[in-house]
This record gives sequence, structure tokens and C-alpha cells, in this order.
Amino acid sequence: MNLVFVNGWSALPNYWSCLNELNDVFDRIDCVHLDDACEQADVLTHIESKIDGPTLLAGWSLGGMLAVRAAVLSNTSVCGVCALQSNASFVARDHWEGMPAELFDEFSSRVASESVESVYKLFGHMMLKGDRHKRSGLKKLNELNGQGGVYQKHVLTKTLSLLGDIDLNKVLPDLKVPALFLFGENDSLVPARVADRLESANSRITTAVLPEVAHAPMLSAWPAIKQKLRSFAEDCACPLV
Repeated sequence: MNLVFVNGWSALPNYWSCLNELNDVFDRIDCVHLDDACEQADVLTHIESKIDGPTLLAGWSLGGMLAVRAAVLSNTSVCGVCALQSNASFVARDHWEGMPAELFDEFSSRVASESVESVYKLFGHMMLKGDRHKRSGLKKLNELNGQGGVYQKHVLTKTLSLLGDIDLNKVLPDLKVPALFLFGENDSLVPARVADRLESANSRITTAVLPEVAHAPMLSAWPAIKQKLRSFAEDCACPLV
């Protein structure tokens, strides 16, 4: 089985270099990075092009939402999908809990008006707010940002617009492969409280909550994430009937 992992908003490729530790689980690991100002359809086409043989789709935050969307649309050999710190809708809607629209609009304005470096610093604190390893997580995040070179403003604004627009609620009932949604107990961006509603949307969806974790599990809870991915890959090796 292969793994196709979709990165999240603003996240650099080196954020998830830890996935290489799963080389003994997957035959091949491919990552899709949101490093270009593309439309949702373009990203989904790119994800589909990476699927070659039995594949587990996974992603973090916006990447997890796109992975779920791709799993619904794909006519190829997707065995399952795992969404890390992903909501059905990042922004709150009449029918769904998420970030209040006014807060998202305020953040979008800051992304558009402030320097890229300031945006990365702001979002780093938002990601790790409430995390048990906030201090060490921020230190590691600063190191990763220094190594990889942050994305340009037009990429951040375009993909942030996508994050605000995407709504999976209408497609979740159409999901025909096992799906695992992982949440952080202290995540201030994606509330773990939506877990029960996700499971109600489709019997193939299961959820789990990581204790004392916020929105950056690759920085503070990688051992737990790694074990969850290993176990889920084993479960997905036998298709549901």
C-alpha cells in the first residue's frame, strides 16, 4: 500500500519529513504540498495523479479536508483516508461548528496586510496554543521555517481562501472507504467537539482525540500520530464489505 499525504495551509514540505519513519509500512510515500496558487479542482487532480495501486490518503488540516474530498471523488484504488486536525468546514456555518466567520475574516485581513514572516509567527502561536509542548514546538517550528523558506504572499492568500470555502458536509455521506479523523484535545482552530457529528455523518468514519495536543501534532505528538497511521493502514488492508 502507498501513502499520499496532503499538506496543510502554509505548511512547508519539511514540516512532515517525519513521515519517512513510515517507510516500513508503505511501499511509497508521496506528499502533495499547497505551494502554488491553485484552485481546488487542480489540487484534487494532482492528488488523483499520485494514486497508483492501493493507496491510503491522508492529510493535515486543509490537506486532510482535500484528502477526504479526493477519496469521495476517486474512482481508483483508495483504501482509506485519514484526516489530521481537519474539520468538515473550517469556518463555522449555520449547520456546523468551526472558527467564527468574523475571526476568520480578521485573520485573512492580517494575512493580506502583514509581512509573510509575521503571518508565520502569528499562525505558529495559533497552532500551538494550549499544546502541552508549546515552547519546544515553537522552537522547532522556527527552525523548520528557517530551513525551508516560507511561501509567498499570493500562495498564502489563495490557499487561505480555499480553506474558508471548502465544506465537506454534503459529500461525507458519499464516502465509501474507511475514514479516520484525528483531533487535538486543546486545538483552538479545529474543535474536537465535532467528532461525534462526523461519526454520525457516515458509519465508515471513526474519530480519536489526542490528549493535550493542539493543532500541530507533527511537532508535539508525532509518536502517537505514527502509531495511529500504522494501525489504520493495517485496518485498511482489508476492505469493508
